[in-house]
Amino acid sequence: MISNINDIVNSFELAMTMGTVFTIFGLLGACFHLGGYFLIAYGKVTSEDISFYVINLFAGIFVFVSLASAFNLPTAITQSFWIFISGRTIIKKKQAQYYQKLDAIDGQRFEQLNARDIPKTNAAQRYPISRIN
Repeated sequence: MISNINDIVNSFELAMTMGTVFTIFGLLGACFHLGGYFLIAYGKVTSEDISFYVINLFAGIFVFVSLASAFNLPTAITQSFWIFISGRTIIKKKQAQYYQKLDAIDGQRFEQLNARDIPKTNAAQRYPISRIN
């Protein structure tokens, strides 16, 4: 039988060590990895959806954080690539959406001007910002 509240607090503190916190991060990351594959397998998302890459990004980050308690070089390399590929793809997809919006706006302006002699270009050519190719 527990004699006082301090015994309960000490038991809880012992159970919640940093290793346990990092393990929880690792389990969350694994759930995100498996959840992403589940969503792809059952057709809930496609590999073209940004949500798939966001799930993979968080999965990679969570598993990478979990390596702080038990480092493993092959896992660190794998998760680093997951994070890089997912982050890069998210940026590219967001830029493509941005350029599509600009093309739609400029397309409307082009039609309103009824300019036949002006060569039509796409937004990426008209608005050169730093892009990842």
